[in-house]
Amino acid sequence: MSIRMNGSSKPGGTPSVPPPAPAAPAPAPAAPTAPDALQLTTGLNGVQPLPGGLDEVPVLNSNHPEIVYGPGVIVSTLPGDGQSHLDYAFRGPFEVFTHHQNRADRDLYQALVLHNPGTAPVRVKVGPSAATITNRAPYRDHGPIPAPDPWGMRASGPGDKTAMDFLRGGRAIKAEELVLAPGETRVVHALRLPPGNEGTGAFRFASEGPVHGAVVIEDAPPTAAGVKRRLDAGTLMPRSSHDPIATVPGAPGQLIFGRVAGVQTGAAWRGRLTTDGQAFRVTDQADSQSWVLVGKRSNTLGTGQDQAAPLARRYGDTAYAAHGNYGVTYELELPLRNDSAQAREVRLYFDSPGKPLPHLSRVFRGAIAIDVVDAAGRVKTEYVHVSQKAGELGTAPLTTLKLPPGAQRAVRVRLVYPANSTPPHALRVETGEPLNVMQRLGDKLRGWLGL
Repeated sequence: MSIRMNGSSKPGGTPSVPPPAPAAPAPAPAAPTAPDALQLTTGLNGVQPLPGGLDEVPVLNSNHPEIVYGPGVIVSTLPGDGQSHLDYAFRGPFEVFTHHQNRADRDLYQALVLHNPGTAPVRVKVGPSAATITNRAPYRDHGPIPAPDPWGMRASGPGDKTAMDFLRGGRAIKAEELVLAPGETRVVHALRLPPGNEGTGAFRFASEGPVHGAVVIEDAPPTAAGVKRRLDAGTLMPRSSHDPIATVPGAPGQLIFGRVAGVQTGAAWRGRLTTDGQAFRVTDQADSQSWVLVGKRSNTLGTGQDQAAPLARRYGDTAYAAHGNYGVTYELELPLRNDSAQAREVRLYFDSPGKPLPHLSRVFRGAIAIDVVDAAGRVKTEYVHVSQKAGELGTAPLTTLKLPPGAQRAVRVRLVYPANSTPPHALRVETGEPLNVMQRLGDKLRGWLGL
């Protein structure tokens, strides 16, 4: 049996891992009994739940402890007792997300490990992959105006850079296929973490047979024999004081989300943004509609929609869901139809509504891909970089389209939610004239700067 990548393979071409399975319909959001913390401070005219839902693709998520001081096992799904090893086998499409910071006084090395538990070889296809550290992607304080970024040069921090490279189909793992021998434990990617550096990784695979995964920190460049000895010992990395224990869902008192170490269900969220189930209808009336992005428990912008990926396996002191959805791909289709007798303008904005958070300089730094399908069916992809503080609404559009009377167009918005972002956010569509003075000024400034 063989796995086909992306549903097709061209002779001499480079295969890629198939996209995650179609998303299951999102459950109806629960009606909030009271406004959640951000509902009254959005600055928008009402935010809707995001259509669509998460797929069923499993993700090995390694973010606990976030801060590491020495070697140890971060997370392991190898067969075991459920204490050190979560005993979860991946088969078919799966992904891996990692995010850790070295606080030791020496270099540490992060090893991504795959293990074949069976008696026959297992083929694993390797798709897009990306990994970087702070030294290679330093933080930069870009202004609030979205900027075209065709070459991916505006990344700020390793979370932003890794998400950007993954979105663009990066190849941190050069091999297109791995063959794991029976019983083999292999280091498939190693990332050096100098002192003080954060490191973020995102990887997509597809396996023909069962494989287990692990993330291990070593003192020296990792070897298969070394990580196997550490995994056999089963000593987990101790929890850092920076990683508080998550509260049980529904428990009274302070809500503590915690950090993730385990297997989440859901690598991508897909949906269609429409006004009638078929298309987003553009009429003679100016209109503005928004949808929540990365809504999480108590922070849903009043929609009641918790988009956090659930966990199929977790350690006892870690998060109960992937509340930040770090590394999750959002693919949102916006089918447009101009029902007006006049040419109309459609603008797409990214917002980070809510109460400003003085302790955070930025709540989102990331790349957004805009795929625009013209009247002839040709697809043009634009990459835009967004940097926002809490409470900032987009003052300039990600993209602007002009639709002739009766025209139909399709736009697709794609992003990989970056580590070190703080949800929730919103995607806003406007038609007609810009609805406020700040947006008009932002559009003009963008034009003056050639953006």
